[in-house]
Amino acid sequence: MPAAVAKQPSKQKKEQIVFASNIANRFLRNIRIVGPFRLCLHFEDDFIAELDFEKWLKLPSAGPLRKPLREAEFFAQVYLDHGALTWPNQFDI
Repeated sequence: MPAAVAKQPSKQKKEQIVFASNIANRFLRNIRIVGPFRLCLHFEDDFIAELDFEKWLKLPSAGPLRKPLREAEFFAQVYLDHGALTWPNQFDI
C-alpha cells in the first residue's frame, strides 16, 4: 500500500505516518487529487490521509491493471465506486 501522511482533525495540526491498517476499516467519503500520484482521502469519521502512490506504482510486482496508473493523466482519472478508489480500467483498491 502507498505511503501516507495522516491529518487527524485537531488543534495541534500534527501529521503522522499511516499504515494500511489505519485506513482498512474506514469508509471513504471523498477523494481529492493533490499532486501527481498523490491523493487526499477523507473518510466518514473525518479521518484524513494523504497518500503518495508514486513508489508503489513503480514496484516491479505491478500487474497489468496497475501499469496504466503510472501515467499521471490516467492516474488523475480516479473516482470513488462504492467506497473504493477506482480507475477507468476497473482497477480498484
